[in-house]
Amino acid sequence: MVQGTYTWLKDSLHGGPVQSTSGYDIIFTTDAAGTSPLACERAHWDGSTGDVQFWINVPSLTAGANYTFYVQYGNAAIITNQCIAANVWTPSGRYKGVYHMFETTGPYADSTSNANNSTGGTYPSATTGLFGTAQSFSSGSTNYIQFTNPVTTLASTITFSCWVKTSSSGATKGIASNSNSGIGLDFYMTSTGLAVAKFVGGGGTTTTSAAAINDNAWHYVAGNLLNTGFLDVWVDGTPHSQTLFSGGDNAPGNMYLGVLHGLASYFDGLIEEFRVSNVDPTVNWNLTEIHNQGDVTTFYTIGSPVSAGGVNVFPILF
Repeated sequence: MVQGTYTWLKDSLHGGPVQSTSGYDIIFTTDAAGTSPLACERAHWDGSTGDVQFWINVPSLTAGANYTFYVQYGNAAIITNQCIAANVWTPSGRYKGVYHMFETTGPYADSTSNANNSTGGTYPSATTGLFGTAQSFSSGSTNYIQFTNPVTTLASTITFSCWVKTSSSGATKGIASNSNSGIGLDFYMTSTGLAVAKFVGGGGTTTTSAAAINDNAWHYVAGNLLNTGFLDVWVDGTPHSQTLFSGGDNAPGNMYLGVLHGLASYFDGLIEEFRVSNVDPTVNWNLTEIHNQGDVTTFYTIGSPVSAGGVNVFPILF
């Protein structure tokens, strides 16, 4: 992710060099000449200020080594959208739903080619998040978002991940759920602030984090129901516990954010960048996500501009 406010990404109507009023000429490439584009998503761009959030599909990253790519803009010949969200999230087959939730109200868009946009709910309110826009959920307002369940195949892994910020205590608070027909994954916070992944079915097996997440600070949390027969809970990139379960693990129906199945145990607090995957994340994958999103100002650096045929080009070092 490339996130921030850069005056050199303002459009020409506001004194900047970007030519397209839709930001179409902002592209990302592996080379300064711009001959090898990278798949990108323009999740947010404000041409009046240069405030942006782009997601770029980088082929690979190696620990301890920089990866350099380039942002280019100012080419008036580019008049069509070059940043197709589905090209970022879909090719790997990892993601079944990606929700940046910049919307001020529903429906909330899925950035993958599955187009599994929200289908209903009592919508939360948009507010400033850790790195973009978060959604503020209130149990008193019974806020939740409903989707069609994107993972319905038995023996399929499902992972819920998101950023949360809450100080709530005293009752169970649902983060996400896809439990239908008596089976599936419930991901929630206990009355004492611990994160729990629960297999609904097979006796209701649970696994619980060792650390509380209700300290009114941002935490990256993930609940995993794995096709290997294990439940996992991750907090801030650390796997906290793993428990064996048995039985079928997914079924058709609905998926919920901010509440558990049956519309019980509503969340109180902020949720940002909700994702659904059918791949078990590795430690390095989780840590990269956390550092890129939670500490964006130090995760990458933007170098000095280079000349490339009259187009503005800046190198970016991950």
